[in-house]
Amino acid sequence: DSSNNRVLHYIPGNPTADRVYGQLDFASTSVQANQGLDNPTAATLDNPTMVALDKQGALYIADRNNNRILYYAPSISLRGNDPSAVRVYGQKGYTTRHSSTTDSTFNGPGAVAVDNTGNVFVLDIFNQRVLKFTTSLHVTGHPPMSIARGSAFEIRVTLQDAGSGITNTDFKGPLTVQIKPGTGRVGAILSGTVKVSAVSGIAIFSGLTINQAGSGYVLTTSSPGYASAETNSFSVSA
Repeated sequence: DSSNNRVLHYIPGNPTADRVYGQLDFASTSVQANQGLDNPTAATLDNPTMVALDKQGALYIADRNNNRILYYAPSISLRGNDPSAVRVYGQKGYTTRHSSTTDSTFNGPGAVAVDNTGNVFVLDIFNQRVLKFTTSLHVTGHPPMSIARGSAFEIRVTLQDAGSGITNTDFKGPLTVQIKPGTGRVGAILSGTVKVSAVSGIAIFSGLTINQAGSGYVLTTSSPGYASAETNSFSVSA
């Protein structure tokens, strides 16, 4: 609802909106850009022009006149009107609206789309371009460089937005880990928690052990729909 500076949410089959984004309520007087404030906030909009949903149900809004894209938690976790965004693209914070031409800023973003792997595409109208923000798995906790055979260790994996490095806290997985083929010792077995679900976007593979000594081991983690991520190389001693 661009001219009313808001986005309305409807339950399927019900013609009456049950939630409003960008305004305090549904009243006819609640239509001002940025709710009449001098600067935007995480809960305001100024001429929103496009919305998109990712596969977790999170909402992206192209907030055109504020030169940003706002990301909101999945609808099922929200309550009431005027929810606040939990991530912003195009600005360093929620209270600025500068336009610019860099790899992380916009000038009049008019549309947003999200593909099945979480990559975000933004139509940056006045900069005459489309920007792609990649989402991918990242190993944030690697194995020690040297591990004793049979000794337990863990690794941590997150789903992150490229550029910002922000963890997608709505990501749940599932994720699996295995020894990368062609690394370590032939016939080695990885045991422990090799399949997990992420919690708040973080997957922890704990109690991992490898039963054979060798060098050059690499573990690879994967989740359906995303490119795999690899750990640093490490060795297992006898």
